[in-house]
Amino acid sequence: MNEQEKAGISTKALVFGILAIALSETVILGIVFGFIARKQAKAYGAANGGVIDGKAKVGNILGLLGIIFGFVAIIYWIIIGVGACSANALKDALNNALQQ
Repeated sequence: MNEQEKAGISTKALVFGILAIALSETVILGIVFGFIARKQAKAYGAANGGVIDGKAKVGNILGLLGIIFGFVAIIYWIIIGVGACSANALKDALNNALQQ
């Protein structure tokens, strides 16, 4: 693999890492782009004798953060959903109790 191809892989890792962070609020895209960024960084390392340059390393780290933020967003939305359901159930129970 020539230097230009290696640089392309390194840049892809960085771009997908940035997308993973930027889109981690959308949950699925953050996780998907995070895994792609990490895969590209590992491909760069494999093509470069195990050495990962700065762009690929940052892409790898941002990809990992995108995955973590994506899972945190999933947990957040589950908690918000359960809280909203609980609040509505409590409100309905209080309204029923007050009407009796």
